[in-house]
Amino acid sequence: MKNKNKKVYYLAATVAIVITGIVFWGLKSAPSIEAPVAEKLDGSEESGIVYYYSRGCSHCLSVQKFLDDNKISEKIVFAKKEVLPNTENARELDMRAKECGLSEKETGIPFLAAGGECYVGEIEVKDFFKKEAGIK
Repeated sequence: MKNKNKKVYYLAATVAIVITGIVFWGLKSAPSIEAPVAEKLDGSEESGIVYYYSRGCSHCLSVQKFLDDNKISEKIVFAKKEVLPNTENARELDMRAKECGLSEKETGIPFLAAGGECYVGEIEVKDFFKKEAGIK
């Protein structure tokens, strides 16, 4: 019986060492969690159009599907900035919302700043892109 317990102990220790090694290797080779400050489409923000989103936002996912399906990035130059987990982009969104006279309660994502105007929510953002891209 003692021999069987030793085998179980050695097997458990070996499995624990292998798992620990895999976890450390995964952490070391994992990409940084910090999102890029700005994911710029067509290389610039010169158009003055900045779209703020989060990957975990269902309304943002719907806007992204619309952008992809209609090839909006081929028709309109705009910057795309993720606000979660990027706090710098989140602060920038708040600043732009204040410039538009929006309170915190009126601000959310998806959010679009364009030419001094702000568009909040899936419908407003999609409508802006439809108009700019000439989509009926």
